[in-house]
Amino acid sequence: LEEQCFKCALTGEELTPDNCVLDHILPLAQGGHHIKSNAQLVCSAVNRAKGQMREDEFIKLCFKVTENARNKSL
Repeated sequence: LEEQCFKCALTGEELTPDNCVLDHILPLAQGGHHIKSNAQLVCSAVNRAKGQMREDEFIKLCFKVTENARNKSL
């Protein structure tokens, strides 16, 4: 937590004992390992949304969602 300044690695939101979970950057289901360099702390809601996606896949999906929402509001 201190290394991440108590912030979610993906959203920058404040992490608390109630919302903080361990995330595997490359999920174990996709061949990732349970090692420090493949782990980060994120908000539980972000972890649920990310599911078994790699971090880069999840970020790409988030950009698509944001772009679609922006286009709908125009």
